Amino acid sequence: LKSVLSKSSRYKIEQRTKKLEATYKISYNVFFGDMEEAEYQTLFSEFYTLLQKRFLVKKEWNNNLSPKEWEFYRQVSLPMIREKQAALLVIYNQSKPIAITLLNMSDTVMYDVLRVFDTDYATYGLGFIGIVKQLDWCFENNYRILDFSKGYYPYKQHVTNEDYWLEYHVYYDSKSFKATVIARILQAFFKFKYLLRTFNVNNSLVKFHFYKEKISFKTK
Repeated sequence: LKSVLSKSSRYKIEQRTKKLEATYKISYNVFFGDMEEAEYQTLFSEFYTLLQKRFLVKKEWNNNLSPKEWEFYRQVSLPMIREKQAALLVIYNQSKPIAITLLNMSDTVMYDVLRVFDTDYATYGLGFIGIVKQLDWCFENNYRILDFSKGYYPYKQHVTNEDYWLEYHVYYDSKSFKATVIARILQAFFKFKYLLRTFNVNNSLVKFHFYKEKISFKTK
């Protein structure tokens, strides 16, 4: 972390953490292994509420908020936590979750899947505090890498020391005409998708989807 964050940035995070902990009754917990069903369901409901609130403030649509996708996360995460293939890092103010991060785990790598913090606490830099807690946990439990996964967010540029490209590989039977046609279509699709991203069309679509969903919600 010292090689990535400047001395002033580290100092700012430390001061914000001290201020947060002095102002509120803050506690931290990582659910990894045993977890009660009732506590899990309560946390996941809070997770969804915080995510809705966060992206309403940002005026952006988040695909994880779609009922089908969220239900997928809700169903698969508890068994994975119990099998130590996933974890939930939670920051509490008393008994209220104010930041939640869903993580996937391999033997030595922690994968950051989905994170959110309560926007009421934005001035404390909860996102960075959560990342520091993740790193502390990694060091204590012999995890060598914290992988922030795909997608560009400014905070990633502040805390990472290595970038890598997400690659899509299309495998097909070159002797099959049908398979070749499908593979070419997939290749064209991914190239076109990348082209749109280079022109930031994806950001415009996220905004459009947000307002479309907002209008749809009001008319129901």
